[in-house]
This record gives sequence, structure tokens and C-alpha cells, in this order.
Amino acid sequence: MDTEDRQPLILEAAGDVPGDLVAIAAVTAITLACVYVPVLNESFLRILFGVAMVLFIPGYALIAALFPARGDLDGIERVALSFGLSIAVVPLIGLALNYTPWGIRLDPILASLTLFTLAMTAVAWYRRLLLPAGDRFVVPARAMLAAARLEFCSSTRVPPGSTGASPPSSWYRSSPRSRRPPTSSRSQKKGSTSPSSTYSAPAGRPRTTRPTFRPAQPGRSS
Repeated sequence: MDTEDRQPLILEAAGDVPGDLVAIAAVTAITLACVYVPVLNESFLRILFGVAMVLFIPGYALIAALFPARGDLDGIERVALSFGLSIAVVPLIGLALNYTPWGIRLDPILASLTLFTLAMTAVAWYRRLLLPAGDRFVVPARAMLAAARLEFCSSTRVPPGSTGASPPSSWYRSSPRSRRPPTSSRSQKKGSTSPSSTYSAPAGRPRTTRPTFRPAQPGRSS
């Protein structure tokens, strides 16, 4: 790929901002703020971002610069190598600072880690821009959030019939109790005619009443 073919590709992909590299630069800036801002340097945020800056951030930036393509490594391998390379890079930077006039102190170490992380982030961004859009490594943050939201909603859903959820409408339609004919309140009164003794004639015929047969009581003559 020559310069004439590469330049339009870089200009076209410049609008595609990699979210993981921006997050790495943001975490680096927040770590500096947690160390030097008087309000934040006394909180637990200094420990939280400091541990991430030592154990994960430099290694991830280096992995992103070495493997910019999607098919180079999968997500688990990138995370594992990020921890491993961070543990390897930080002592090497400290060893190199030991032979400098600044020595191993907080300010030189933090400045060296910041410069190393930002330099590797810039290299990773540039190498991704040289690749086609379909071959660049991208963290699927939206897909991961959607999957986590779907998993959370499915785990907190109450099954029908249990406490807190009403049964579906088909349960009422299939219930035998719902198919029973309604009983009028007048039939409960004394001396009223039972519903079974009343005959409803079809249309066009006079309405008659079925005779009620009572069994003869013993001891009485017919």
C-alpha cells in the first residue's frame, strides 16, 4: 500500500474513534488527577486507579500497539497478556530509572508510565487506522451491555402463578370454574324456583314450566 492509497484510508477512518484507547487515555489522566489533586489524593480512588495504572493499563496499551487487528488475539488473551506485560514493563521502567539522576521516586515513575502508555496508545491508534474497517480490533461494548441487561432482566423476571405476578388470561379461559353458569341472587331466596325447573322455550314457542316430581313419603297413601 503506497502513500496515495494509505492517506484516504486514514482520513476515512479518522472519524472512527476506538473506545478502548480513549478509555486508556482517560484512566491515565484520572490517575494523574488522583495523585496530584489535594481532594482526590486522600481518597480510595488513588489506590483504585493506581493499582490499575501499575497492573493493567501499560500492558493493554502495549498489546493494542502490537496486535491491532481483530483476528490477532481474542478478548481473554488480550486481558491476560495485559496483566502479564504490565507486571513486566513496570519493573523494567523502574530499573531504567534507577540509573538516571531522578531515581526511583513517585514523580519519575508516574511520568514514565504516563509517557509510555500515551505513546503506545498513539501507536496502536495509528496502526489500526492503517487496517481496513472490518479488520480493526474493536471492543463490543454495546453488545456486552445489551447482553448483560438481557441477562439481568431474565434473572429478575417472576414466573406466572408465583407471588408478585398475575396468571395469564388464558388461565381464566381454561379454568372449569369460569365456565359455570352464573347463579342469580334470586334463586337463593326461599320459595323461588330452581334454575333446573325452568324451561326456556325456543323462539316462537310459548314458555312452559317443567313439572317437578317429588318422591312419595312413606306412611302416606297415594
